Amino acid sequence: MTTAMNRPFYAHPMNLWERDDGAMAQPKQDEKPWTDEIVAEVRSAREHLFASCDYDLEKLADCLRNEATARGRPVVTYPNRAPSKEAV
Repeated sequence: MTTAMNRPFYAHPMNLWERDDGAMAQPKQDEKPWTDEIVAEVRSAREHLFASCDYDLEKLADCLRNEATARGRPVVTYPNRAPSKEAV
């Protein structure tokens, strides 16, 4: 579409990777990377949980189930599904 002056009234979207100034390729040397306090707190809590379970997912799942039971929350378990005839 064009305007009455025969110029497009929209700007072409520019991918940041295609910029000529190299903004994505060369970070500024004097800038610190931006960090989010909430994300850092969540990652720290995740690391603490995994470390307390020796980085074993089975132990982590058991620990979380035990906590849910201790707090009176229902633990939902589903029966194992039988393999489909097509998979056999």
